This record gives sequence, C-alpha cells and structure tokens, in this order.
Amino acid sequence: RRQAHSQSALRWPWRHFALRGGARTLVGTNPGRLFVLTAEDRTLDFLCGLVCGVFLGTATSAIGGSAIVPKPWVRLPATPVSQDYLDEHEVCYGTLNVPIVGCQYYQGVLHQGEMASLVREPNNQYDKNAIRVDNLSAAQVGHVKRTYAAALAPIMDDPSPAAPRVEVTIPREPTNMYEVLGELKMIGLKEHAEAAVAALRAGGHYTLK
Repeated sequence: RRQAHSQSALRWPWRHFALRGGARTLVGTNPGRLFVLTAEDRTLDFLCGLVCGVFLGTATSAIGGSAIVPKPWVRLPATPVSQDYLDEHEVCYGTLNVPIVGCQYYQGVLHQGEMASLVREPNNQYDKNAIRVDNLSAAQVGHVKRTYAAALAPIMDDPSPAAPRVEVTIPREPTNMYEVLGELKMIGLKEHAEAAVAALRAGGHYTLK
C-alpha cells in the first residue's frame, strides 16, 4: 500500500514534498514555510493536490483541479433552501477574469473596487447567452464577452435557490473605453463546486483560480 501511494504521489507536479510515516504523513517545505499534514490513506491524494495548489501555485485546486472532466451544467432540483442555510454553508469556488465589452456604447461607468451587477438577457436578439453588466446605479456598462457568457449562462439560468451565483468587482481602474476587466467570483454550496467547474470547462475551457 505504501508503494501504491508513492507512485500515485509522483503524478503531482511537486518538487519539495516527501511522504513519510508509512505514506500517512505529508511533509512539505516551501520558501519560509515548513508544514506537516497527517491524513488517512484515502485522503492523501487530495491533500497532495491541495498543498501543491496552495503552496506551489500549480493548477491543482481543492475542488478537483485538472482531474475534473468538462461537462455541461445540469439544473439542480428545485428544492427549497433557506437563505440562512446558504449564508452559513456557501463557499467561494474561485475567481475568473472576465472581459466586459462594448463599453463605448453605454453611459454607465465602473471604477476600481466597485461591484457590478450581472443580468441575463435570454431574449437578446444578437446572443441568447448575453449577460448585461450594470453598475450599482443600474446604468448599463457593457456585456460580458460572448465566449465567457456562453459558459456562464447555463449556471446563471438555473432557477434553483441552491444554484451557484456570481459576483463581479473591478480589480483596477479602467483605461480602455471599449473594454473593462472584471474579476468574477463564483459562490455556492460546496457539493456543487465540481459540477460548476466542469461546466465552465465545457462551455469555454475556463478554469477558476
């Protein structure tokens, strides 16, 4: 069993990690850090991915990383969920830089640090996946770039109260009259995280950071 875990661990893109204590203890070093994690055998591979992602900046993530297979979003059951439950159990799945385009056609503006509102436009004559971007004064700023909207629309269209939701903020002061960069954060219940990541990959090969 120790040999099997050691071979499994070699698949991870790490350089400063070693397995000790019968393949049950993960000892890792990174500049300025030394840490030891002990886990049951069945969680060892998960910990390897989590530690690599946090400390070495790899593409592996705590919600599945590169192992997640792209798959279209399937709507969740319309089971009632209280807001108190959501407030207590929602987690952040990660962030994604999203271009907001067509800004030259609208009067609304956004500044660094501001939040924006995303509004689906399923009846948009040019794009059924269109997502309008408004500032907090309800003035339109532009639209989410078409390829990103195609990946996000199925999740945003899910009417289930348990469906993941998105928030957008402006990470830096816009300097382009045609396009503004937004930082999208996807939030939801932990049990739907892998499905959301898989849907983003299926819709446009996008990966949350």
